[in-house]
Amino acid sequence: MAGLEQIGWIADALATAEAGRPLPRSFTEQGGAAAFNRLLSDPEVPHTTVTLHVGSRAFGTRLVTEALQQAAAFPALVALANEDPLAAAIDAIYNAAIAHGDDRDRFLTDAHIALR
Repeated sequence: MAGLEQIGWIADALATAEAGRPLPRSFTEQGGAAAFNRLLSDPEVPHTTVTLHVGSRAFGTRLVTEALQQAAAFPALVALANEDPLAAAIDAIYNAAIAHGDDRDRFLTDAHIALR
């Protein structure tokens, strides 16, 4: 997602998680801060943005922001370190949806259909 699976050290962490082994400490300690900092400084990581409209329609406030898609997607990987499988799945799906920006509703619909 967001091209992160193409980055060697991130692909290795994904393979580790898929094999049911614990993520490296840089992903688990301090909420994955070391891995996140590496993400932001790694020149191999693509830098694309997604548009996010946030705020409350009830109060008439709508903030539009551009978010770094890779930074938005990264917490989905860190969520896999959660020892509670349900919490890990919910957090991963939530963060993956946010990484899709304003297409997050479509992503969630597609994910729901895929799980039927």
